[in-house]
Amino acid sequence: RKYDITHFKPYDVITGSGILIFFGDLEAFLNAVKLKPGGRFIFTLYKSKENNIEICENIHFAHSIDYVQNTAHKNGLDPELIADIIHEFYYGKPQPEFIVVLKAD
Repeated sequence: RKYDITHFKPYDVITGSGILIFFGDLEAFLNAVKLKPGGRFIFTLYKSKENNIEICENIHFAHSIDYVQNTAHKNGLDPELIADIIHEFYYGKPQPEFIVVLKAD
């Protein structure tokens, strides 16, 4: 715990591709992210269309865009960009995902 990103000084940019798919509730994680004012947190998520949080067929979490936007705002982060992407394939099928850019107030 001593060396994770929550114990260092604020960052200008934090990136994470394919990391937050292992977390269901993102509230505590987004609350712990330390960014300088105007800093960005850029990451990818599996996309859920029906629920705020759900488990995918591949045993990873998916999140709705509304959930991400609301959770970001609660933690002082402004959703600057949320865009659909195909980040990977699962048994040959493209997985609906999105890239998120959150800006610190």
